[in-house]
Amino acid sequence: MSPTNPFHTPRLLMLPILVLALMLAFTACDDNPADSNDDDNPSQTGSIIAVAGDETLTLFNADSKTWQQPQGLGLGANWMTRIGDSLYVVNSLSNTLQRFDISNRTAEPAGELDIGLSENRSPYASLAFRDSLLLISNLQWNSITVVNVNKWKVVDDWEVNIAPVELLTGFDQVYVVHSKYDFNDFTFNTGSVWKLGPNGALLDSLTVGVNPQFAHYTYPGEIHVVCTGNYDDIPGTVYVLTLFPIQTERIINIGYSPGRSTVDKDDHVVYLAAGGWSNEGDEEGLVLRYDYDSLEPMQPISASLGVVDVAYDSTSGLLYAACRDGMRLDVFDDGQKVGSYELSDPPNAIEVLYAE
Repeated sequence: MSPTNPFHTPRLLMLPILVLALMLAFTACDDNPADSNDDDNPSQTGSIIAVAGDETLTLFNADSKTWQQPQGLGLGANWMTRIGDSLYVVNSLSNTLQRFDISNRTAEPAGELDIGLSENRSPYASLAFRDSLLLISNLQWNSITVVNVNKWKVVDDWEVNIAPVELLTGFDQVYVVHSKYDFNDFTFNTGSVWKLGPNGALLDSLTVGVNPQFAHYTYPGEIHVVCTGNYDDIPGTVYVLTLFPIQTERIINIGYSPGRSTVDKDDHVVYLAAGGWSNEGDEEGLVLRYDYDSLEPMQPISASLGVVDVAYDSTSGLLYAACRDGMRLDVFDDGQKVGSYELSDPPNAIEVLYAE
């Protein structure tokens, strides 16, 4: 497979496999000098926000507002999934899967697995499935790697459609979003969603909009698929799908170039990372949002430049935004910025790790 990746430019939210600024350390601080690192005494309360950068993983304690000692990652860290006391990180350029022990609310390295370096599979997203499986979509290999995390080895490989990206599960089935990006002529195309059985067999499929990359649940039996568009004359849309059978119920014309999503199930709001890049003349980053009851777009939120991921903390009601261009972790309460933390490793993904 060709190693060429069209998603290296910051404007494209599809893969934070961007031009990697290979940095040797990661530190982060609040603009308030009263907040400082306290690695020896991590707070045992409050949510932990995991930030995966180009080369490091760092945990931020939302209660004490302190950062823990960073841990090294492979190249192109793109996705994080928690299973019990372990956090798994998919490295898209290194083609590896890393495991971290988070049982003590810190991140301690606990293993690394080759999941396709020789073939340059470009692993993209991961999904916890059943009791001990981690499913990983391979963007350039048109497959899903099945890892048994207890045995710590690859146990299966499912063939799927072109350029699989985000994965969801429900009712013991797997939903695969395919962007269908053409790596030969570098074009964005109409994508699809596949419904698979628990052993990877195709059960149903549906064509959706241009360049679908991400998806999320709102109500049982309904998923929303985020179609980014072509970053030019085809704006972003959200396809609302019912699953039995899988079909389009409605299309939300959200506009812009939406990316990763997070759901506030308290207020029934979906937030979408939507970039905002200095090299395109933008002066601020953008977070889109819509009401998932009415399916109507809401007023966008201004953020630091280059929003690549968002995560909602249901414990505190706060929204976190990873801003790659601005090198910030922004914090919002009901759409208002209430905090911003400087990063020194460009962020690719964030994840809320709740106290257990």
